[in-house]
Amino acid sequence: MANAAPEYRLDPSSLNNIFVRVHGGKMSPISEFVTLKEVVGSASVDHFNLFQSITCGVMTASGYSEGDAYKAIAEVFKETMPNGYGYEYGGMSREVEEASGSNATTLIYKICVILIYLILASLYNSWLTPWAVLLSVPFGLMGSFGAIWHVSHRWI
Repeated sequence: MANAAPEYRLDPSSLNNIFVRVHGGKMSPISEFVTLKEVVGSASVDHFNLFQSITCGVMTASGYSEGDAYKAIAEVFKETMPNGYGYEYGGMSREVEEASGSNATTLIYKICVILIYLILASLYNSWLTPWAVLLSVPFGLMGSFGAIWHVSHRWI
């Protein structure tokens, strides 16, 4: 890492004033080892899944859902981008997009309800008693939310 005072690094040609110690203790100008060439480019190149990428932040306008935004992105990308380019979502949008294509959440809930029912059936030694326990939870929640809603709207 070469360092120099600001007055010695005002332009690219000042890099030719850098000397490097070589074999025998002598100092040689760096121009003997490297050639300076001015190149215009970005300071950094972002990658996503091993591909060069750009990051776009998207916010939905009021009145539109994330699903509407996903459809708009797909349409605009299909119309404007050439073949060979693709896009992927990152962060929470990636999780939502991956989950939207599958019914994994619904399947997990169903399996959980079945397992809870079987555990309760073995606990109570009955096939009917677990239904009372399983149905009491949603009805209890509806009753408590209904009471809170009634009280909050009564005082307004």
